[in-house]
Amino acid sequence: MLRDLEVLSALPEEYVHKGPTFDVETKDGVKLKCENYILNLEQCTDAGLAHLVQNAFVGGERAYLVAKDESGRVVGTRVSSLFHERRIARGKEGILVKSKIKIVEKGQGLAWPVEQSFQLFLQFYADTKKMPVIWKIENQNLEKLEEYREKIDVDPEVIRSMEEEQRRWQALYGEGGKLGVMNGKKVFQPKSV
Repeated sequence: MLRDLEVLSALPEEYVHKGPTFDVETKDGVKLKCENYILNLEQCTDAGLAHLVQNAFVGGERAYLVAKDESGRVVGTRVSSLFHERRIARGKEGILVKSKIKIVEKGQGLAWPVEQSFQLFLQFYADTKKMPVIWKIENQNLEKLEEYREKIDVDPEVIRSMEEEQRRWQALYGEGGKLGVMNGKKVFQPKSV
């Protein structure tokens, strides 16, 4: 998570485009401010700044969501690669989004409001670009859990913890979960102005 924040602070201000900020709240009433930043990777590369951005050649843009609590402490991030694609949605152009969420303290109810904010950002982005945004969700936790299950020397408590994390993941991102994901993706259509 620190690496993500270091990128934002290391780049000159003119390359870090401030997106919208969303105020969200956990079910326990903890208020979070979710700030969004967008980097045009081609601009960064042309300016000789690609070395500051991890995988600068993956995607056309990189979006950073930074979630802070009321004291200003960072409690989570979501870093996304945005790919402008042709023929992504029924033969039309669209934007494919792949991303990773990082939460400081798991099990504290922080992921859901961060994801609510991320969905607001994706809708904002679809509206701004005037094309569909397709968020592709990958179950990296399940992949890691299966890998750990195959290893002989993994502490059973680690496996139990990962299984609990998988149940939380499924409740949010799985088919029929809170986020409305279908077949591993969620589509955000641009709203007409």
